[in-house]
Amino acid sequence: MIVAALVQTRVGKELADDPEYQRRLKAGRIEPPRGGKGTAEQKELPKSARTSALMFLLGVSPRRRRRAVPGTAAGVPQGGEVGPPRIWLPPSRS
Repeated sequence: MIVAALVQTRVGKELADDPEYQRRLKAGRIEPPRGGKGTAEQKELPKSARTSALMFLLGVSPRRRRRAVPGTAAGVPQGGEVGPPRIWLPPSRS
């Protein structure tokens, strides 16, 4: 999916060369882009943003590593025997 997204960034015309975009821009149907190419507006991130990202990555990485080792993923039986699924049903009210 990532490869497809990267390929799609190269498909089509640049906005400066696209006649339909230029027509809509002149007609006032769309707003002109703010800033030039590669000058996205950057706002200051809070100081806790880095800590939050690190905590997320540290929490996700052990799970990803565990899932990469066969037989250690949650719900995968350790033996070779696979039985019927265990389903919990609430007691019936009759």
